[in-house]
Amino acid sequence: MAKFLRHLAVWFVRGNNWRDYIDDPEMYAAVRDTDVPYLCWMVEHYATPLLSRGVGKVNICFNSTSSNPPPEVTPGKPEDKAGEGIAYVFEFFDAAHYRAQSVAERRRYYLDRIHAALCRCANQFGWDQRPLDEARDRILREDFRFSFGWKKPLASPDRRLKVQAWFEVSDRTRISLIFFDRDLAEQRRVLLCTLGVGSGSGEMELHRIEWLDTRTVRITQKNGRDYWLCAVDGEPEFHYPRGERGDAHGEYDLGRIYLAGQWVPEDRERGLKLIESAAAKGYTHAVRFLECLADSQAS
Repeated sequence: MAKFLRHLAVWFVRGNNWRDYIDDPEMYAAVRDTDVPYLCWMVEHYATPLLSRGVGKVNICFNSTSSNPPPEVTPGKPEDKAGEGIAYVFEFFDAAHYRAQSVAERRRYYLDRIHAALCRCANQFGWDQRPLDEARDRILREDFRFSFGWKKPLASPDRRLKVQAWFEVSDRTRISLIFFDRDLAEQRRVLLCTLGVGSGSGEMELHRIEWLDTRTVRITQKNGRDYWLCAVDGEPEFHYPRGERGDAHGEYDLGRIYLAGQWVPEDRERGLKLIESAAAKGYTHAVRFLECLADSQAS
C-alpha cells in the first residue's frame, strides 16, 4: 500500500473512462508547444509526497469532449486492495480556448486545470488540499521558473568545499555541478549533462555523489556502473565501462549515447567511430545501423 502520492502524469485523451479511453493526438498537438512542458513535473516536485491513503500516482486525463466523472482508483500492483493504486481523474481542457490565449494566460490555464483535477482527487479521497494549494501558489510566485538542488551539498574530506547537483528546467533539463566553499558561497558551476523534460529526468537516474579526494568527485548513475568524474577545476568526464573496455555491445551503446547527446555533449564523430568499432567486431546491431545510415545517405 502506498502511503503517499509521489507521481503525477498528464495525458490527452478522448472519452472519460480509464478502461476505454483513446489518445487524442490533435489535442496534444495543440498544447505540446507550451513553454512550460515541465509543469506537471513542477507540481509533482512541490506538492508531493502527499499523504494519500493508498494512491501512489495520479494520471490526469485531459479531454475536450465530455464532462468530468468522479476520480477513480484502479490497482497498480497485484497486492493493491480496493482504493489503492493509481487514480485516474478526467478534466475538461478547452484546447481552442488555450490556443487563443497569450503565453502568460496559457501557463495559468494549464496550471489551473492540473490543480483543479488534483483538488477533485483530494475531495474524493479525503486528502489534505493544502499542499496542492501551496504548490500552485509557489509556482505562480516564482513565475513558472523551475530549478532545484538534488539532495544536500556534500562536504569534501577536508571540509573546505561542498558539491551539489543542480537542475534547471526549461525546454530541456540541464544538470550542473555546483562547487561551494564551506559557507555555501558558490565557487564554480559546470554543466554535467542535458536531458529531455519530464518527471524523473535525471533525478531518478542519479544515484550517488561522492568525493574521491579533496579535489575530485564521482557522480554514479542509478545502475551503479556508469559515472562521471569531475575535478574542482576541470570538466566532467563521462565513463561507460562496457564501452571503454572494448566490449562490442558496450561500444555500440556508447556510440549511440554520443550520437544522441544523452548524458554527454553530442559528438557525432566519436559516436560513429565507436559504432564502426563494434561493427568490425561483428556486433549485428552496429552492422545494421551503419547499413541503414548508408542507405539513408544514398537516397
